[in-house]
Amino acid sequence: MLKKILISFTLISLFGCSTDGEIVHKPHYLVDIENVVVVREDWNVNVGEPDYRRIQKLQPFLFNKKIYTVGTKGKINIFDLHGKRLKSHKLPYEASSIATDGQLIVVTTIDGNIIAFSNKDFTQKWLVRLKSEVLVKVLFVEDKVLVRSSLGKITALSAFDGASQWTYQQQTPVLSSRGSSNMVLDDHKVIVGFDNGYLSVINPINGKAFWEKLLSETEGQTELDRINDIDTQLLVENGYVYFIGNDNYLNKYNIKTAQRVWRVKQSSTKGIESNKSLLFITDKSSNVMAISKDTGTLVWKQEKLLYRGITAPMYKDGKLFVGDLVGFVHLLSANTGEIIGRRFIDELGINTAPIHYGDEIYFQTLSSSLIAISTVD
Repeated sequence: MLKKILISFTLISLFGCSTDGEIVHKPHYLVDIENVVVVREDWNVNVGEPDYRRIQKLQPFLFNKKIYTVGTKGKINIFDLHGKRLKSHKLPYEASSIATDGQLIVVTTIDGNIIAFSNKDFTQKWLVRLKSEVLVKVLFVEDKVLVRSSLGKITALSAFDGASQWTYQQQTPVLSSRGSSNMVLDDHKVIVGFDNGYLSVINPINGKAFWEKLLSETEGQTELDRINDIDTQLLVENGYVYFIGNDNYLNKYNIKTAQRVWRVKQSSTKGIESNKSLLFITDKSSNVMAISKDTGTLVWKQEKLLYRGITAPMYKDGKLFVGDLVGFVHLLSANTGEIIGRRFIDELGINTAPIHYGDEIYFQTLSSSLIAISTVD
């Protein structure tokens, strides 16, 4: 009974609010399904303070069979794959991301602090303060730590002492969506999308662009009409980059030639997932879709999770895992889009895609829990 009350309250509280800026509708209630796949909760540990504002998008980071988390109030944790807390440390900052290369742990904060710690004992190695917020995790490239700030700037910092090595910047529009696309390292190139609609392929050694191109274009009479961010998480595979801009087009580009392969109408502010032949996305209305990598053609569309704040999908063993803002995990068949399993795991909800290792899938929730689930067919 208590669970039903909490779920109903969450549904009511979602009506009229959004973490992604799109028009919000009342979340659709779930229809009964046959649980073809049983979802088990294997363990659940606390990682920090709950995010009652529902604005932070914190995701665990997996490295060398250890799970790194940071909470909204700056609590850093390291867990083994069984949920045992190995180390923890508290920061006096509101954190936005965590990443590690095994030597350094680097935490970014909402107000632009980049803090590097020793992975061994949490000794602070350096701290750099930028002039704008940092919303995405850093990228480690050899002896550098690359930081993407909300002002359209990529800054390369020395992993040794945090000294600036180079900067690369695109002009920031007057208005843009709150958020930033990820940086991706592929074939010794850093690929990143910007708020002005440009995609850049950058040399990580010196910060010079191999090429930069306006790929997301919008038209309108006002700045609001002309918001054209590349705000979706980029997917880079086999020499191609896939992304969605605020012009609501899904694009496939050849990285080497900077030529577009195809472009189809599609909206999303989430990440893009894939298997061998398909792309998987969640659109702004929480429809989950499969799209052909070769042609951009829609293969299937799951519409039964409408307006539930569905996360980006994560693919594993023929299944897609998504969470929603009411606190449910949903499993979809990657072949058909059919909902094949479901489990309620969190009272405040889920707003970031999970990660996985081996048989387990890990969600960091808005209640600041790290939850491991597995499945039984």
